[in-house]
Amino acid sequence: MPSFALLLFFVVGLILASPCLCLEGVVGGNIKLAFFVLVFCRLSLSVYRRTFRFVDYIVYFVISVGFDFWVESHY
Repeated sequence: MPSFALLLFFVVGLILASPCLCLEGVVGGNIKLAFFVLVFCRLSLSVYRRTFRFVDYIVYFVISVGFDFWVESHY
């Protein structure tokens, strides 16, 4: 089940982190993509170490989506 949650985060996070086609969108997309990679690595590490908790997953998911929308509103 944690691997499915990680796959879901990967798909949704990658879609939200995709950059816009304008110059400002590229800058915002790079910021969102860097944040996405950090959070994905953290979640992957917790799955690998078998310390995955769905509470942490939900918190990371909400923070990541919120950050994506916040960056999108500023760029």
